[in-house]
This record gives sequence, C-alpha cells and structure tokens, in this order.
Amino acid sequence: MESVAPISDLITGTVLYNKMVEDIVSGETDLTLTEHRILFLLEHIDGTKARIRMLADGLVLSSSTVSDAVKLLEQRGLVRKVECGNDLKAVWVAPTDRGRALLSHSNDVILAETQEYWDVVGAAVSDTYFENGRRLIEHGEPRIASALNEPGPVFYSFISRRYLLSYVSWFKSTYNLSLIDVRVLMLLLERGKCLTCTEIAHLLRISNSAVSNAVRRLGRLRRYIDRMPGKSLHEVVIDLTDEGRERILEIRARFAQFNQEQFGMTAEEFQSMLRTVQPRRRKSYLQRVFGESFADS
Repeated sequence: MESVAPISDLITGTVLYNKMVEDIVSGETDLTLTEHRILFLLEHIDGTKARIRMLADGLVLSSSTVSDAVKLLEQRGLVRKVECGNDLKAVWVAPTDRGRALLSHSNDVILAETQEYWDVVGAAVSDTYFENGRRLIEHGEPRIASALNEPGPVFYSFISRRYLLSYVSWFKSTYNLSLIDVRVLMLLLERGKCLTCTEIAHLLRISNSAVSNAVRRLGRLRRYIDRMPGKSLHEVVIDLTDEGRERILEIRARFAQFNQEQFGMTAEEFQSMLRTVQPRRRKSYLQRVFGESFADS
C-alpha cells in the first residue's frame, strides 16, 4: 500500500534519520555532529582546505556557527589555519592528522551503529537511498565527489543532513515558515481530513507542545488553519482554511520542483522515489526502526 502522505513521509523520515545519526555521533564519539560535518567536508572538499564561508555554504549553516565550531576544533588540535596563495585576508583551515583520525573513527561508528537501520530497510531500498545520496552530491556539492569513495551509510549521512537543512532554509527564506509549520500543513493536506493535535504529534513524531505552538502560529498569524471543537470537551480538531490549502498546495508543487533540481531528477523519477523510500504500511521498515506509531494510518 502506497503512502497516503508521501511528501509528509519523506520529510518526517528524513528528520528522524538525521536525529538518529546526530544521537549516534554525539553519544558515541568525541565530536558533535557539526564538528563531524566540518571535518568530513574538509577531508573531501577539493584541496582539503576551505574558508569559513565555503564551509558554511557547504554545510548550510551560518558563518558564525561554523566559525565558533572551527575555533573549538582548532583549540583541540583537530584543524589548523593555512595560507592560500594570495588570499591573505580570509581564514583558511585544513584538518590535522588528529582530526582525520577522529573523523575516521566517527565514520566507523556511523557505519556500525546505522547497520541495524539499513538491515531493516533491506538491500534494495538501501541502494535507492545511496543512489539518491550520490545524485545529491553530484548535482548539489560536486566539490566533494571524493566522499563517494566512503561506504554508502557514511556519505549518505553527511549529504542527508545537508539536504534536510537546505529545505529547512528554503521554507524559511521563501515562505517564512518553520519546518514544523510546513510539516503540519503538509500532513493535513495529504491526509485530506481533520486531525487533532495529538494525532498530528503522533504521526509526525514530535511533542504535543510543538504542535500546539505551530497551530497557534498558523491559526492566529497566518490564517492557514481553523481550530474546531472535537468529540470531547478538551479535544481540538485542526483543518486547513482555503488560504492555508492554497498556500500548502503551492509549497507542495514547488517543493517537488526543488527536489527534482536537487537530485537532478525528472518529475516521474521523483514520484518513483517517493513510492520507493517512504512507504507507510503496516510493519514497514520505518515502523520497525522508529516505532509502530510512525506507520499508523
């Protein structure tokens, strides 16, 4: 059975996978996820050195966030400042041998700790994920083509995070909507029915308070949703307004186009990808990895 909410599932699956990788890196290595990503990018970017601005662009992070992380990495002896020809004004950094060693260990941890996820996904679907990761690198960040020499779970973990942050940034810059805002609107659109805050939180795997805050923003400030009394006294049912439906239909269409450009896909290939990597069906791999409630219809 195909997903009834394919783009909502794509976003939710990407968010959950990236949260899993972040927990693995922060809990099992001596690096934060941002530090790991900086070292990974430096290791694979052409010339194995970069300016702060280049790192920020490649990681889809602010320059201040990257600059702060680089300072800490330098203090720990994991990166070093280097000169670059006549460019004496900008700060260039490169990984040290110790930084490369920690990156190698972190990659090994990701490879080992995500193995259960990929085992549950199965070889055929795993290959689709890795092929999508390859396309994201080739079309979105060709300067790190050498990353494709890493095992699939390693390069996919890096590029999946970049992909997630790129559309979070796109939602914000284009529509001034947060990721949670878009996820709530997309779920209501694709499910095609009213939902309670509890049901939305359950399906998106986020807290009730996060959903409630999004509902208030979308209802009071945007007029994108209506709040109506539910079956019980304390239950509130959420539905899209005409304005909200029009806006999220626009976002959905443009998001599909955004993805086709990111992956270098045709519209037909993108629809095929949605059917392959994010199905919601009973006892699906997403259900087994992230909990049974993820796949509830």
